[in-house]
Amino acid sequence: PPDEETVYSAEIVIDKINEQGNKLANAKFVLYKEITENETVSRAYYFFNPDTNKVEWIPLTDSELANAIANGLINQVTTDSDGSAAFGGLANGTYYLLETQAPDGYNLLNDAISITIANTDTAQTLSATAAVENKTGSVLPETGGMGTTLFYGAGLLLVLTSVVLIITRKRISYFE
Repeated sequence: PPDEETVYSAEIVIDKINEQGNKLANAKFVLYKEITENETVSRAYYFFNPDTNKVEWIPLTDSELANAIANGLINQVTTDSDGSAAFGGLANGTYYLLETQAPDGYNLLNDAISITIANTDTAQTLSATAAVENKTGSVLPETGGMGTTLFYGAGLLLVLTSVVLIITRKRISYFE
């Protein structure tokens, strides 16, 4: 009997726009899905293997991601002049688009975008489009970090120095 293999043809198309709806080029994305092993959830990233013509999922930690992109171990797509890019060969499931580089002058997205593909007709090619909007402007610094701790420490040191000086002056004036 002939070997049969399921070929997945769904794709996720990225439509990168700004606040005014203009298309944005040069945004970079990776695609991942969550996998669960022994009740531990981790991420597996999209890699289209040109040798086998199949999609493979590469498990990576957050610290391994930049190195994997740099070495071509996973696919990173870049939006073209029409603000478009795509990941193909996907089966039904929930996937996450993670922006790794925003276009010049725009802020990087803070969170990944969740996209679900649910296609019951295997003869039909399904295309899910994700409209991804970027905003311009400066990114505000986070609060409560190490910088505020330094200010609290400096303030405490000034208060203690003032108390010591007041007590020392009162004792000196008491003996005069």
